[in-house]
Amino acid sequence: MENNFYELINRAKSDDEDAIVKILELLEPKIQYEVRKTAEKHREDLKQELTIKLIKTIKEFDLDNVPDFDNFMKQRK
Repeated sequence: MENNFYELINRAKSDDEDAIVKILELLEPKIQYEVRKTAEKHREDLKQELTIKLIKTIKEFDLDNVPDFDNFMKQRK
């Protein structure tokens, strides 16, 4: 995506609505992909539930405990 994704998450955690909207826009293709796996009559409700869950998860995400790539790879071994 972009290095600004980190900044977007930080802004979203501070209730910056523009940042939240931008993150949801970036994730929209994945949301649509997952929603299409369900029956058509449930898609709108599922999309709303996924969006709510994403917003909550973004706001609760702890950026301080995200490992850098080297540490991530060491953890995988």
